Amino acid sequence: MLLALLLMQSTPSAANQADLRCLASFALSASDSLTAEQRAGLSSAATYFVGRIDARTANFDYEAAFVDLFSRPDALAAIDADRQRCAALVQDRGSALQALGRALKRRAGQGN
Repeated sequence: MLLALLLMQSTPSAANQADLRCLASFALSASDSLTAEQRAGLSSAATYFVGRIDARTANFDYEAAFVDLFSRPDALAAIDADRQRCAALVQDRGSALQALGRALKRRAGQGN
């Protein structure tokens, strides 16, 4: 029973594993050939996924999780398969934040 509990604690949840693949995807996309704006976008996207993981799991062991992820023979294929899903999550959140900004500006203009 104790071993099962320890194994559960050391294995990230499915949601954290998915977000870790997104974080890895954005990290692997970084290169010296990117513009400053592109690097800032990647950094923002990575920060988004760190925030999602941190909100779910206090003291998440990123190093152990990355070691586990990249020790798998299918790691790069799994990360690549998630790229569109990850980008869509970031785009959806960005759109929601832009809509919030417009709503707040309208509200401020109305004096509310």
